[in-house]
Amino acid sequence: MLFFDQTDVTVNGTGILAQSASLDISSNVQPFKSVGKRGIINQGPVGPKQNSAQASYLIELDNEPNYQIVGSLRNFNSTTQEVDPVTLNFGGVSGLFYLQSYSLQAQPNSPIQASVSYVGFNQTSGQVKEKSGTVTYNASSGSGIAFGFSAYLTTTGTYSAPGDFAFSYDFSAAYTPVYRLGSTEPLVVKLMGGAETMSVTRTGIHDPSFSGVKASDVLFDMNGSTGIQIFGLKFLCDNDTSESLNINISGAVVNTTSVSYGVGQIALTETTFNKYF
Repeated sequence: MLFFDQTDVTVNGTGILAQSASLDISSNVQPFKSVGKRGIINQGPVGPKQNSAQASYLIELDNEPNYQIVGSLRNFNSTTQEVDPVTLNFGGVSGLFYLQSYSLQAQPNSPIQASVSYVGFNQTSGQVKEKSGTVTYNASSGSGIAFGFSAYLTTTGTYSAPGDFAFSYDFSAAYTPVYRLGSTEPLVVKLMGGAETMSVTRTGIHDPSFSGVKASDVLFDMNGSTGIQIFGLKFLCDNDTSESLNINISGAVVNTTSVSYGVGQIALTETTFNKYF
């Protein structure tokens, strides 16, 4: 029996502070039937193999491999559209995967939770086993974990969060594996595109115009603003800005605005921004 403290979850060899993780391995096997025969003839594959992996975890600002991968996909520029896979290891089972979605949620007085999902088209290897001890986490520890009370909207170096109550960020990518005869695994995997969705909960309302309103104009009421900057506990204790996670909102436009009211509560507005690539 393997307990949770005896295993690791790694992305390209970097361990993450997983709260939960799962790995699903599936083959597209279906029964074969024929006219004139009752029952099945046999069972076999009718499509490619596809694996999926998911994890929810706490963010270490100086040790966040998934957001680095998001950055490389967001800035991906290749005429062939061919993207390199990521090596995942879930408790001893490893394989080649492609980041499919990434999200983070910031709430007041709570650590920022991140979720990531991957898709894979290749055979996995290994067995579920106890960790080898080769993965090391940042021992300087809790001060490097991202918190909601140290997340700020930034305007050219000025940290401002008046009336901001929550923030979320979602990234998604779409892939097309290319197969050929004589092989069960794809020849290449192509990145077809992706999208970013961000939402901020605050007190002001912004009606999305027909042609779209820039996110920077809504969040900062000024042009040239940068985006969302997330710090760890070090920022509050020592004003240490050396470690941060930065989300650039340039190119994003307002998609929806919703206002909610409740007895004994303040009126809150959630504004959602979209960006595509």
